[in-house]
Amino acid sequence: MHTYCYLTLPEFRGMLRAMALSKDDLEAIGALVSEKVKAELEPFRKSVDDRFRMAELRDDKFHSDVDQRFSEVMHHVDQRFSEVTDNFEGLYQRDERREQEYLFIAEQLKRIEEHVKRHDQYFDDLDGRVTVLEKKIA
Repeated sequence: MHTYCYLTLPEFRGMLRAMALSKDDLEAIGALVSEKVKAELEPFRKSVDDRFRMAELRDDKFHSDVDQRFSEVMHHVDQRFSEVTDNFEGLYQRDERREQEYLFIAEQLKRIEEHVKRHDQYFDDLDGRVTVLEKKIA
């Protein structure tokens, strides 16, 4: 079992001055302290790393689940838009046929009206001739 002695920084500096250590000794003590601190913190570091790994796994799973659900939703939306697009395409095609039929009928009506006008003129001329003949005969 470890017994810890807590010193304030000024107390620690005072102890170091009283010991009269060389630079090499101080470096060795620093390395030793560094190793001890690393050894003491290693279980904590591993625990933190494990927690981050677990969080990343949960995050990856969450993103995977969300991506899958959005993919399903987007697939459904794409299908619906495809159906709507197909319906509009059908409407446009029918509208185009109706427009072509309208133009064809309008052209035929113009021809019939011209034909009727020509016959009207012919009958008017014929009426005029009959009137002239009736006057000659009478």
